[in-house]
Amino acid sequence: MQKLPAPVYVIASVGFLSALGIGVIAPILPTLGHFFGVGTTAMSMAISGLAAARLAANLVFARYLDRWSLTWVLGLGLLLQGVATVAAGVSPDFGVFIALRCVAGIGSAAFTTTATAILIALAPPSRRGSAMSLYFGAFALGTVSGPALGAGLALIGPQAPLLWSGSAMLSGAALTLITLRTASRAFDAAGKRVVKIPQPESASLLDIVRDRPMAAALACQFVTGWVFYGLRVAYLPAYLEGFGLAVGFVGLLLTLAAAFQLAGNTFAGAISDRIGRIPIILCGFALALCALGMLAFPTVLLVVLLSFITTGLAASFLGPPSSALLGDRQAGRTAKGAALYWIMFDLAAILGPIISGVIGEGIGPGAPLVLAGVIVTAASYFALRARRVDEESDAH
Repeated sequence: MQKLPAPVYVIASVGFLSALGIGVIAPILPTLGHFFGVGTTAMSMAISGLAAARLAANLVFARYLDRWSLTWVLGLGLLLQGVATVAAGVSPDFGVFIALRCVAGIGSAAFTTTATAILIALAPPSRRGSAMSLYFGAFALGTVSGPALGAGLALIGPQAPLLWSGSAMLSGAALTLITLRTASRAFDAAGKRVVKIPQPESASLLDIVRDRPMAAALACQFVTGWVFYGLRVAYLPAYLEGFGLAVGFVGLLLTLAAAFQLAGNTFAGAISDRIGRIPIILCGFALALCALGMLAFPTVLLVVLLSFITTGLAASFLGPPSSALLGDRQAGRTAKGAALYWIMFDLAAILGPIISGVIGEGIGPGAPLVLAGVIVTAASYFALRARRVDEESDAH
């Protein structure tokens, strides 16, 4: 079995730092609202502004990333995110704070998109799922542990988590640039370059969407953004609190889902290396539908508990296999393919909470769950269309 190149572990480590840095900020948003003298709705702009900036940046990357060095874009993205986050920690007013969060969103998009493209380029095809499991697992670990660290840092002051987060990202930028630049200049005894990070190829949008496995990977990302981030994080807490569940218990459920997502991330990609990407992805969709069905019984605590465990596992069955599937296809190994992969996530993460909230208030609290089920079912269709395609046919 081929070993994963050392830079894969570096990118996973930096992914952990990036997720940890984002996670430490989540618990202090209400406190920062009081600090700046604004309400909860205004502070939500710190989240939506970052997501909108990520989406806008990825639209640019889809067009121009194949002309730039992936290593430098990744490192500079982390640098931009780190500087903007530190500056946000000392921002004099709310307007400057929101502007800096948007700048951080641009850096975040640069990191996630180029990290995906570099991992695809570096990982051997037979270990691509394992590489993605390592990266997504490290990212999930940072997401789970970040809020606890943020709560501790908030005891120092409301801006302390921002300063720590920015410093962590700056450290990650330095580590990435030094390690990847050094690795790309190393040669083995035969005079061959040990690690080669090629420029991504170009492809038309039509080529990408016509490729059935590629379309399935994009559908996975849309489901991930809509169901596991937009719905689970933004809508379900209010949905469950409306049926009498305590805020603390809902927070425990979210932590439990993240923990099971972390656990699943450690093996889902590796299994997809053995039996194929599509079977694991279809299992993820099936688990997602089961979880949504169980949420129709919000007053039965055991069922609610099982639903959040199931959502965590479902998310892990979609993340690493779909990103590995991206690398299996020639269209996915292009700059436009990698950027479009994350555009689908950002678009769903932005629209999901908004549309879920609107139809939840206008039609009924269960309506967003039904809509999410329809979206998962539609995405399953794309995966079923791709199931007969040899997922490794374009890998070499």
